[in-house]
Amino acid sequence: GSWQLDFAASEFHGSDDLFGIFDWPPPTAPVPFSRVMDAIPAADREDVNNILKATLETHQPFAIEHHIMRCDGTVRVVRSVGQFVSGLGGGSSRLVGSTEDITKNREGGQARREREEYYRAVVSAMAEGVVVQDAAGAIVSCNHCAEGILGLTEDELRGRTSIDPRWRGIHEDGSPFPGAMHPAMVTLDRKSTRLNSSHLGI
Repeated sequence: GSWQLDFAASEFHGSDDLFGIFDWPPPTAPVPFSRVMDAIPAADREDVNNILKATLETHQPFAIEHHIMRCDGTVRVVRSVGQFVSGLGGGSSRLVGSTEDITKNREGGQARREREEYYRAVVSAMAEGVVVQDAAGAIVSCNHCAEGILGLTEDELRGRTSIDPRWRGIHEDGSPFPGAMHPAMVTLDRKSTRLNSSHLGI
């Protein structure tokens, strides 16, 4: 939703979409800016107030993420952007901008981070060595058990592929075990072949 803040009158003008984010009915007159600030939780209010003051002093655009308390009692996360507009033709200086409800995006990102942390903790606690490789076969991470088995730290392993000559792999009988025969590399090679064949229409 779009909005304007008239500094001289301390009046806030907004679109219907903007007031919908706040769960306010569209007003028939400008809203006192103090009402808008009251809808911002105390923990965020100082940050919002400081950035508005800085915008007044520097005339630089701003962007900030903060919370609002809706009339229905729910708390939402919003992203507000704005810029200073000087008064022209006798008009007063004002801020113009927009506010977007990003609650779902933030919640989705938090849930994803929690899942990643959970799986990372599970893998780290496993008694078996686990190595994660990207589509090209390069190692991107491993657990502590893998470090102990391979005798290398995660930093030392990162970026190596199974065909790296430093591995010097051997079969049980002592004969050379080419890195290209490593199950991970074989799987990646087969996947690449299937993708190429599909692309060519074979």
